[in-house]
Amino acid sequence: MKKLLLILLLISVHYRLLAQQLDEASAELEPIEAAEDSSLITSKIFAASPVDSIPRFSEEVIENRLKQIEKTIPLTYNNITKGFIDYFTVRNREYSKLMIQRKEVYFPMFVEALKRHGMPEELKYLAVVESGLHPRALSRVGAAGLWQFMPYTGKQFALNQTDYIDERLDPYKATEAACLYLKQLHHIFNDWELAIASYNCGPGNVRKAIRRSGGKRNFWRVYNHLPRETRSYLPQFIALAYTLEHYEPHLLHPGGFDLPQSLDTLHTHHPVNLLALSLATGVCMEDLLHYNPSLRRGYLPGNSNYSIRLPQHVMPAVHANYFCLFDTLNCFAPFEVDFLIQRGRSSSTQSVYYSPKGSKTVYKVKNGEVLGSIARKFSVSVAQIKQWNRLNRNTIYVGQKLVLYPKSSSARITAAAPVTKGKTSIQKTTDNRTYSVQYGDTLWSIAQSHSISIEQLKKLNHLKGNTIKTGMKLKVS
Repeated sequence: MKKLLLILLLISVHYRLLAQQLDEASAELEPIEAAEDSSLITSKIFAASPVDSIPRFSEEVIENRLKQIEKTIPLTYNNITKGFIDYFTVRNREYSKLMIQRKEVYFPMFVEALKRHGMPEELKYLAVVESGLHPRALSRVGAAGLWQFMPYTGKQFALNQTDYIDERLDPYKATEAACLYLKQLHHIFNDWELAIASYNCGPGNVRKAIRRSGGKRNFWRVYNHLPRETRSYLPQFIALAYTLEHYEPHLLHPGGFDLPQSLDTLHTHHPVNLLALSLATGVCMEDLLHYNPSLRRGYLPGNSNYSIRLPQHVMPAVHANYFCLFDTLNCFAPFEVDFLIQRGRSSSTQSVYYSPKGSKTVYKVKNGEVLGSIARKFSVSVAQIKQWNRLNRNTIYVGQKLVLYPKSSSARITAAAPVTKGKTSIQKTTDNRTYSVQYGDTLWSIAQSHSISIEQLKKLNHLKGNTIKTGMKLKVS
């Protein structure tokens, strides 16, 4: 009996030690992250995409699909392109899903520019290879923007780079410059594959590869003589073209699509303060920066012509009150706005919390709607909708349900933050007929808030100019 108890005790201790070892081993495991370079990918697969659940197709099927989308530029299928297709459809599926989302915003712009220049539509995939369709992408060697222009090359194609703007980050201007540059490279080599390769490493390196190959003028024949990075450049281009056109059979379904915002361009030579412009037009700072990625500072000095993109729905009011608006766009010091701009671009900084007030409403997203249009419909801000629904991005999809609290306004509780001077939101006084001017107010913002024109506001208060001061009492009705 004693021997039996001893055996049972030993077995119990053994299993306890075994369980402890398993717990320690599982605690040491770390999640596998997506590799940025395919040469770094080994046999690791995303935990979210088990190998058994990922569709795989024969080489014949993939080659036929490439032929279906091939137009002007040859989309060669071989062991090298096969490896990259496998990378984007199997091993790095999350990256591919992100590109499928982003292409809805940028591809229409690329296609329009390429058609206007009489160039192959397939060149739109080049921006995916270059920047991952990120307008603020910056490489370790200084290339920037969707098309990754180096500073010198950007200046060659009229992309201005100053203390205030960097037009390499402007999606429209950079796309126009990329078309001109690619057209120039094609004129040099009379071959789109070599033009694409030279976009990566420069025409000098491609000429050198042609000489070393004995005068051959085909990418795959000069392949071994090209720089190492450029050898994978065209295969990635082909693999991404395949992935972004045939993502459905591979079950690469993104959670939603980034829908393009209807924008219009405001041309001005006046000094512009972005924070004041945000307050005056009602476009939140986050969206203003998103629409204008080329702006490096929060202030434009007005010594040159600038283009600022704004949502179409605010443009009629902007044009109707153009001169009054720009007379009041200097109510903040430039250095103060620069600080706020940097805070606005930092996703880790959260200094404002919106406490929901009012009845809860669940809203179902309709076709063509974006966060901005829904925010206007319910008189709330985009930031509030994102916080109430724990959204990290502006992406929404048709049928998605959003929790809203549509009352006159939501209580805004400000946490400790470095900027404590004044308020940026318009506050009405208890007297409905008068308004006390707050720091950051302009005639434009006050008029918009009380549904009267600037001229009416000036007439009611006997104002000759557009200057107002904090604390001033204004009649608003």
